Amino acid sequence: MAGGWFTTNTDADDVLTTWINKQFVTDLMWDVQYQKFTTKAVIPDGGGNIGRFVTFAPPTATTGYALGSAALTEGNTGSEHEITSIATAATNCTIGEFGEWYRLGKLASKAEAAGTAQRIQKRMNDGAALAVDSYIRGFALDSTNYVYATLAAPGAIATAPATVGDIGAGALIFCGARMKSKYCQPLKGIEGHPDGHFAAVITPNAEMDVVTEVSTTKVTWSEAVTNVGGKMGQDKWVNGYIGSIYGTAVYVTQNHTTTTLTSVVELSYVLSDGGLGAMSFGDMNPQIIFNDVNSPYKNVKSIAWYTLMGAGLIHSDRVIKLYHLA
Repeated sequence: MAGGWFTTNTDADDVLTTWINKQFVTDLMWDVQYQKFTTKAVIPDGGGNIGRFVTFAPPTATTGYALGSAALTEGNTGSEHEITSIATAATNCTIGEFGEWYRLGKLASKAEAAGTAQRIQKRMNDGAALAVDSYIRGFALDSTNYVYATLAAPGAIATAPATVGDIGAGALIFCGARMKSKYCQPLKGIEGHPDGHFAAVITPNAEMDVVTEVSTTKVTWSEAVTNVGGKMGQDKWVNGYIGSIYGTAVYVTQNHTTTTLTSVVELSYVLSDGGLGAMSFGDMNPQIIFNDVNSPYKNVKSIAWYTLMGAGLIHSDRVIKLYHLA
């Protein structure tokens, strides 16, 4: 499995004790966040294997064909106007099957023990969920909008930033303001997410920068309380609570990407509604299956996950890629 979930050795003891770390699996619900903020659609039976997300440009009022008025104006009640130029852009999602299988081999006998099969299945499900989440996150990389993050200047749009600094809360405020200026819609109806807020999915290093906002690594108690002020300031700092900044709810993930500019940087994202899309023939969640020896997976007893879906970047203005120091 990608990400080091299993070893290639089929020895039962080796496989069952191979983990990235306990916290990684326990908190996987926080890692699979790109799926959470993805616009999902299901292609009906017989609809082919290509789904299409369509976005409309704001319509414009042209010269009225009745009274010749140039545009819609306040108080102008007697004119008729022809609304034209409702241009569209589309993102196609080609549905494909992808997944992983793992040969049970010596695990076959252990998988029959009470509870063991469920634990193996959970590990497979965790790996599948993370793989699909990473697949969706990859399309955020296609965004042409980059934010250059520093403490001195909260943000500046650049296609190839030469210097990247710490992220800071100011950069997230800048991202929220830019989303609003582009008429991006906040996210609604997502479990655990406050309605009417954008979503920032940031790295653990970025989380530290947002909370401390200091130029050195020496963080005093008084500085920490100052930066997360209020009557619950100390509690927030101790328990790691960030919440929302300027209408942008902040989430922390270990599922992120690094790249190298003038230095090694991490990529976080700020997402709005309709930025990323995923289409499938059915349920988006991977299906976890125990196969018998007559399965298509190498004709051996195995456990497998697979999904039939496609993903894409619906609109680059609705996704902000945030560069910050690793």
